Amino acid sequence: LTLQKKEEGESTFDIQFTDPDRSVDWPLEQDLAHRAYQLVQEHMGRQLAISASLSKQIPAGAGVGGGSSNAAGMLVGLKMLYKLRLSNRDLFELATTLGSDVPFAVGVMLGRTSSLVTGFGEKTQTTPVNQKVHMALVFPPFGCPTGQVYQAFDSRNKKSSRIPDEKRVKELASAAVVAPHAPFNDLAEPACDVQPGLGELQSAIAETVQRPVHITGSGSSLFVIGDDQATCQQMCAQISQSHDVPAIATSTL
Repeated sequence: LTLQKKEEGESTFDIQFTDPDRSVDWPLEQDLAHRAYQLVQEHMGRQLAISASLSKQIPAGAGVGGGSSNAAGMLVGLKMLYKLRLSNRDLFELATTLGSDVPFAVGVMLGRTSSLVTGFGEKTQTTPVNQKVHMALVFPPFGCPTGQVYQAFDSRNKKSSRIPDEKRVKELASAAVVAPHAPFNDLAEPACDVQPGLGELQSAIAETVQRPVHITGSGSSLFVIGDDQATCQQMCAQISQSHDVPAIATSTL
C-alpha cells in the first residue's frame, strides 16, 4: 500500500491484484482500505486528499486477513502521512468498526507481532510467542465466504454453547515448540461444509506430505507446520507438483 498526499483535488485509488488472473470484482466503496480511508476522514472532520496504490498479493476469501491488513495499513498510513492526532487507542477503536481482524492487524503494524484476541476482535493482548513457526502455506483455487462459514458454524452449534478455549490458546502460544498437530480451529469443519472441495484438498495434501494439514481462519488457505524452512520448501514443491496449487514457505514473525 503506497499513499501520497495530494495538495488539491479528489483522492484517487488504484487497487489491483499482483496476479494477472485475479481481478478486483467488488465496488471501490466496499473495499476495506477505502472504507478505512473514509472512516478516518469522517473522524477527523476534514478532507485528506491522497493518491493510493494498493497491490494485493493475498487472494480474496483466503482466510489470512488480506483485506483486514489493507484497512490497518490505511489507518496507520494516514496517521503518519498527515501527522494526525490519533492515539493508538483511537486507531484500535476505528479498526473495531471495520472488522474483527482489523484491530489485530493494526497492532502488528504498531509492533505487536503476536496477540491474544478475544471478544469480537476488539480485545487484543500482546502475547509474545516463544518460537518461530515454519510452515508451508497453500492457496486453493477457490475462496470461502466468511459470512457463510459463520452461518454454518451456528447451524452446527444450535444446541450447544461453544466457549472459546482461551487456556488452550495461551498454552499453544507459550509452548517451546508448536507440534505439527497442535493448532486447532473451530471454523475448519464449517468451512468444509461451505466449500466441500476444501476438505478434499486438505485430506489429499495430508496424504502427500504425511503431516497434519490445517485450515486458516474461515478458510480457504491451508498450512502445514514444518521443522525448518528447508523442510517447508520441500513440502511446497511436493504440494504444487502433486495438486497443482500455489504453495509458499513462510514463518511467523
